[in-house]
Amino acid sequence: LDPFFTEGLARIGNNLDWWEARWELRALLEPLLTLRTSLPSVGVRLLTLSLASKEPGIRNLAVEAAAEALIDGRVPAASLGASLGDAWTGPLVTPRRFAQSLAAAAATSDESRGLVREALAVGLRSKPHADAAQIVEVLHELCHADGAGVTDADTRSVLASYTSGKAGRIAKSLLAM
Repeated sequence: LDPFFTEGLARIGNNLDWWEARWELRALLEPLLTLRTSLPSVGVRLLTLSLASKEPGIRNLAVEAAAEALIDGRVPAASLGASLGDAWTGPLVTPRRFAQSLAAAAATSDESRGLVREALAVGLRSKPHADAAQIVEVLHELCHADGAGVTDADTRSVLASYTSGKAGRIAKSLLAM
């Protein structure tokens, strides 16, 4: 399915901000729900970019696929986290959409909540290109719900770099957990 996922990555990636309504692109995500083996790296990248799509149908399908793939082990939390970190450092995506999508994926079950928390902690090793307050807030909420803190030194370092504004306040609280 690599060529199929590559085509999906190109089409969805070129329409993230929905300059043209292309609802049919949802079909490119359907194999993410039905595939029963580990997703290849290009499939993880497609899933990641789809989580940041402006089009609600694509984003909702990506949320469902992410939650299922994390729970059944087709996508390790660390792989999704690394892909998130790669995606939100560039200017193509908004951290706000990732925050909304990941919060929705985490809300599907206790297990998915923990796995999304792990993915976010890995992803935050890379600082988002824009205001990360919403992403840090989702991580804070998930850590609070699970009674866990952030233990990864690289993630803690990035969180400590937020010293002002809403992201700074939330990061300080998160680091104290």
